[in-house]
Amino acid sequence: AIRGVEGGGLVQGLPTHTFRTDEGEVALKCPTEISITDRREKEFSDLGFIPLVHCKNTDYAAFFAAQSANKAKKYDTDAANANARLSAQLQYIFAVSRFAHYLKSMMRDKIGSFMSRKNCEDFLNRWISNYVLLDDSAGQELKAQYPLREARIEVVEIAGKPGVYKAVAFLRPHFQLEELTVSLRLVAELPQPAQK
Repeated sequence: AIRGVEGGGLVQGLPTHTFRTDEGEVALKCPTEISITDRREKEFSDLGFIPLVHCKNTDYAAFFAAQSANKAKKYDTDAANANARLSAQLQYIFAVSRFAHYLKSMMRDKIGSFMSRKNCEDFLNRWISNYVLLDDSAGQELKAQYPLREARIEVVEIAGKPGVYKAVAFLRPHFQLEELTVSLRLVAELPQPAQK
């Protein structure tokens, strides 16, 4: 998690300045350059910015959104539009990218093993299942160890390229207080096995 006060987006140790008000009370000056309202934070996020928001009456701030500058595609249904919007958020992009990195790295190490398409698919599904937790009520620590709610990988041969496969991974991470559950689809061309 990379956002929210409890979810990894907390920024502590900011320089603070206190001053006396006209009423004689001690007040804390905002440690960020400006104080961003919730409404303005939403506007910035919708535009692809990641604003640092001061948590009122504290000496810390937090990143509450992790949008990317990617403009989500428009679809015919509200559910598909919401899913596309959530799929553009950095926490999900980072998670999928990490799985893609490992998937390609593992398959690179398998070059020369003469795996069949089915063996390759079974191998990858066994591997990805180690990161799946089906219990939605599990704590955050357990969900960090098992970041996926659901996962499967399909391996298909690329037409006209014998022995070259394409892996399509369907990943559904545990969502972080969003309006919908996000599903992500990753497509990676796997390295070609060595020839005999």
